[in-house]
Amino acid sequence: MNIPRVMTGVQLIGHGGFDQLILRHDIPVPHAQADEVLIRVGASSVNNTDINTRTGWYSHDRAASHTSWSGQPLSFPRIQGADCCGRIVAAGSAVDPARLGERVLVRTMQDPVTIGSKEIPVTLGSEIDGAFAEYLVVRSSEAFRIESPLTDSELATFPCAYSTAEGLLQRAGVSAERVLITGASGGVGSALVQLAAMRGADVTAVASPTNHQALRDLGAHRLIARDASLLEEVGESTIDVVIDVVGGDSFADVLKILVRCSPISSATSRPVASHPSLLTSTTSLTSRLRRNASCRRTSSARSRSSRRRAAPVLQLHVDGSHQLQ
Repeated sequence: MNIPRVMTGVQLIGHGGFDQLILRHDIPVPHAQADEVLIRVGASSVNNTDINTRTGWYSHDRAASHTSWSGQPLSFPRIQGADCCGRIVAAGSAVDPARLGERVLVRTMQDPVTIGSKEIPVTLGSEIDGAFAEYLVVRSSEAFRIESPLTDSELATFPCAYSTAEGLLQRAGVSAERVLITGASGGVGSALVQLAAMRGADVTAVASPTNHQALRDLGAHRLIARDASLLEEVGESTIDVVIDVVGGDSFADVLKILVRCSPISSATSRPVASHPSLLTSTTSLTSRLRRNASCRRTSSARSRSSRRRAAPVLQLHVDGSHQLQ
């Protein structure tokens, strides 16, 4: 295949608003190193993590420089794009040449790079260039062959949102039980509804009424308006697992509707239980639950999943004719 020398892409040149995003047509096409593959991007999608990375939201201190997932300064210019569906068009010397032409999904939260004794997290579009361009390179182990009749655009909605959802479900140990999902109409929320239903769970979804029919189609058994009182709608001690992707003041009701000893799994982009910061709220909430709720467990993630969750969710969600091998 003829691979061009330059490509079109969007570069992030600093933290801030849209003015920090520059469309360029002269970006050099990256070259695959020995263990890497060059992927022609078929589609990507926009996630909150792309926005948060651009604005520097991940820094503990907005004025500080540690604004990437690794806790280090983000390197500019950076090509964002945490989701990627595409085809392998070139491979490094250590990669099986049979991989050329494979249609692949790229893992968002990748295996860390070890430098000395330290493991450095690697996130597509943060520590390494992502999919908001015509081509990207990743380690061959991070590109998973996909066989599916879905379009590139449809498949590009999977890696970030669905791996986050799968990570939350695995942390909570969800099976065939009563599960309540807040923020169910969002990217992660709608993935949670589908994946929980596939586990045999009885899913109660909380969302705006305009999205209720779509959520029924995805597998939700019961719908609750997002401004309704959870306690009044479902009653005390009636839910086995809560997956909370909203947080906020309704979290007090979340604790009351749970059956004793039930898990809460949370991935919020704002504080839970009205605490001033997510890091503080996670620590404080866990401490309070241990003191006041006996054997209730909490599991919290900052809108991301464990780095090893992307491959399992694809195997679970795209079954039958949609196989990831």
